[in-house]
Amino acid sequence: MATVIVTEVEKIWLSTNEVIKYLSIGKDYLDRLREEGKIPYYKPTGKKPIFYKKSEIDRFIAKGKVI
Repeated sequence: MATVIVTEVEKIWLSTNEVIKYLSIGKDYLDRLREEGKIPYYKPTGKKPIFYKKSEIDRFIAKGKVI
């Protein structure tokens, strides 16, 4: 029987600080994107913390493709 060792797991959910770092933007700009409905977010408890799905952040980036 083979042994499988997992060294890294890709994150599905990102925190506000992780999205800020991932996109290299400021918190105010992320807040504006969220408030304008440009980036979807999730609040599982109805309050803080706020989470973002990484695949949706990647789609947001891809929408800005410049040819």
